Amino acid sequence: MKKMFRRVLTLLLSVFVLFCALAAAACGSGEEENKPTPSEGKTVSRIAYTDAGKAYLEVDGNPFTYAGAQIRIDGFMDEEHQSIDEMERYFKLAADMNVTMVELPIQWKDIEPEKDQYDFRNVGKLLGFAQKYGLKVELLLFTVNVCGMSGVAPNYINQDAKTYPRYPSDLTDSTVAFYEQDNPNLLERESLAVEHLMSAVADWCEVAGENVVIAVQVHNEPDVFPLWRLQQYNVMTLDGSRRLTDMEAWEETLAALDTIGKVVKNSEYKVVTRVNTAIAWDAAWEAFVPDIYELEGIDIVGDDTYNETVSVNKEVMQNLSSGDLAGNFPHVAENRGSYASSASLILAVFCMGGGYDIYDLITPKVFVEDWGWVDEGIIYSYDEDDPSTSMKDKPHTDLARRVLYGVKNAGYEMTLAPVGDIAGFNLKGNYPETSCEQTVDTSSVRITFSTREGALAFAIVRGGYLTLFSTHAAQFTLSNGTFSGAELGAYGTDGTFTASGSVAMSDGSVSLEGMQVCRIKIDSTDGSLTSTAVENIG
Repeated sequence: MKKMFRRVLTLLLSVFVLFCALAAAACGSGEEENKPTPSEGKTVSRIAYTDAGKAYLEVDGNPFTYAGAQIRIDGFMDEEHQSIDEMERYFKLAADMNVTMVELPIQWKDIEPEKDQYDFRNVGKLLGFAQKYGLKVELLLFTVNVCGMSGVAPNYINQDAKTYPRYPSDLTDSTVAFYEQDNPNLLERESLAVEHLMSAVADWCEVAGENVVIAVQVHNEPDVFPLWRLQQYNVMTLDGSRRLTDMEAWEETLAALDTIGKVVKNSEYKVVTRVNTAIAWDAAWEAFVPDIYELEGIDIVGDDTYNETVSVNKEVMQNLSSGDLAGNFPHVAENRGSYASSASLILAVFCMGGGYDIYDLITPKVFVEDWGWVDEGIIYSYDEDDPSTSMKDKPHTDLARRVLYGVKNAGYEMTLAPVGDIAGFNLKGNYPETSCEQTVDTSSVRITFSTREGALAFAIVRGGYLTLFSTHAAQFTLSNGTFSGAELGAYGTDGTFTASGSVAMSDGSVSLEGMQVCRIKIDSTDGSLTSTAVENIG
């Protein structure tokens, strides 16, 4: 909990500094009165904690359901030459998938095409699409460490190896490079670009009247550089005398992450900063991930699991929120949308108290056909030559969409409830069983679930209420207490439950048709139970 303590101390010091600054400003005059201090600006999002210590993302003062999908605008625009206006269709697809946010790669070369000449017109367009479809945005900073290397820096950086040095290596592609990430000259320029980006975001959101950007991912899988790229491409020291060591590479990676993270956190538009790693599923996570989490510039760490097994994703959530990572908000930063088990993976991670990002919503066709990538989208690629599959559902898409509907509309309760009070059903395997009967105990309510339609479902106990959801027709039988008033409806972002109808309940049993969020009042309980929620996942 060292990081939590440090943050509390930092917050108290910040408040003190702000008080002193305001007091000084009150006594001053002229130009000094208008100079911003590092504490000024607005805090749009932060990591908050329940009384029980559960970490969650808070946006505009309310718990936020962290359910996202990545849109590879860089591939669509750079490689397939689609226009910025054509990007709107992908935002509509994301909204239809019931995600709450989209992840958008922002390449350095696109926002600073020439030195000190910044262009945020496309960024504004993208934020407008997100707002139109009721989505929040997480910006992915694609600068100098994208999966361990970079091909997205501006030309003035690429063409000046003396000022912005690059390591000698066996790379044969001249469009990518291994930069000395902690080089002061490089960090100065990268920091300046990010400062301008966050300022542009602040201006756009002020005019729009809504805080659309809620998080920033700093770099992309930065741990790949020290762990794999050094050996893969024989990366040498700057003088070429020997191979760069993994610890040397790791230290400079950490320094770069911390520096750029602090730029975001000290900007006038303050949001949560995070890093996605490629190693939390491996033993190596114990050595490196806590180092990232301890950085002052980084709030949370997630993993790119790329695994279709429920039990593995469950383990990652546990690893990311225990030991040296206690207090971290655990989340799947990327996982392949093409996995047929996606619906089960998504629900399992949310039942474990985490968040989930789908990589990706729809894979650029050029990635698959010309580059030999796997089609990782949860929706088929846009293909003007084959309209029969273009932007259509895959066989598993609808079930994932249904799960996300429940997660989204019961998200307030799911975000705040203890993990032991979130019961997931039909999650023992990687795929739901068509016929399933299962009993799970929360800390106070026993729930028996049954379905004959392959439903995935969850039940949440919090604040004197039980919230139920099932993707398809199912029955829930409640025991160890008395219950009343079964209402159908949905939770708003502020926790308000808006009822849209009622459903009959007899002898503690209620049947849902599917795609219904149901809230039931817990009148009394017959004592505490030992939760079996976690053991019934995977």
